[in-house]
Amino acid sequence: MFKGILISFAVLSLATASVAMADQALTPAMQQLKDKADKGDANAMTDLGNAYLALVPEDDKNAMVWFMKSAAGGNLNGIYNVAWMYDNAKGVPADHAKAFEYYKKAADAGSVQAEYCEGWDLFYGLGVAKDQQQGAKLLEKAANGGNVAAMYYLAGCYRDGAGEDQDFDQAMAWFKKASDLNYGDARDSIGRMYQQGQGVDPDNKKAVNWFRQGAAIGDALSMVDLAYAYLIGVGVDKDPDKALAWYRKAADAGNATGMYNVGACYLNGTGVDADPKQARDWMTKAAAAGSPDATTWLAANPAK
Repeated sequence: MFKGILISFAVLSLATASVAMADQALTPAMQQLKDKADKGDANAMTDLGNAYLALVPEDDKNAMVWFMKSAAGGNLNGIYNVAWMYDNAKGVPADHAKAFEYYKKAADAGSVQAEYCEGWDLFYGLGVAKDQQQGAKLLEKAANGGNVAAMYYLAGCYRDGAGEDQDFDQAMAWFKKASDLNYGDARDSIGRMYQQGQGVDPDNKKAVNWFRQGAAIGDALSMVDLAYAYLIGVGVDKDPDKALAWYRKAADAGNATGMYNVGACYLNGTGVDADPKQARDWMTKAAAAGSPDATTWLAANPAK
């Protein structure tokens, strides 16, 4: 489940950092930043931390050192980035409680992105005691501040009646706002609301149209749902070849369910000639990517 991104304001000249090696001397652009950072420039500290993350391979330990210095100087982006580093085990062991502490600091200082992350953590109870109502309040505040991910998760709160009173109209409105900002999962969610008749008359054709729109911008969940529509012929003519094609696109995007279903297609000869070896290869990939169905299948069908 996706939560946050690293905030980076590194100057364009730092593009040269991506070709440097972490064990080599600093690039000229990085040295200029370090000179400024050593004089107490908190923005330069943050940019230098981002530059260390751009190295090949990245130097997350030094990145964290400079983010911490920037945060200590009160730099808003530095504070947020420290939280992100704790959240994602970059340069330090994962510590979601510490991440929440820094997200809250950044949110209190005016970061809308941090506000979203603080709300997300409260809603799901990551690094802090679970409080869905308070989490939803922060998600709504961040959504009103323009954060597209907050719009998406707030819509889910209204749809599911979690942290908010269930309200399908509000859910649809927020999903559409997120969709307008090209948040692909929102388009998939709108499609599912049409499938299930949540606040709207059930309409499988409209559902498929939303799945297409999500798939068109690379959303893997939309690809999987579009593939399933083709597989069973709901809202669209049944077409096993197109079903396999969309499952494969989802798989290529790293979606474990897509991988599992590509394996199932090879297993059952759906849209392709049956091929047990290909089926097992895809099931293995899917299990490694986190598919419980693939894991169950492999356990029930051990290799001979």
